[in-house]
Amino acid sequence: MAASSSSSSGEQQYSLRWNDFHSSILSSFRHLRDEEDFVDVTLACDSSSFTAHKVVLSACSPYFRRLLKV
Repeated sequence: MAASSSSSSGEQQYSLRWNDFHSSILSSFRHLRDEEDFVDVTLACDSSSFTAHKVVLSACSPYFRRLLKV
């Protein structure tokens, strides 16, 4: 991550850039899934169940977004 600052009228402004954001966020989500950190919902089907993150389900599926808003 790189940062730069500039000042135009006494204000400080910062510009942040995260060069490897995509790979970093994927790695972070993978870690959350593998460690089951912060899971907050369990999906069940037949005799199987899966833990998941509501925010990920909602971000990836309009169906789950509507279902989990309740």
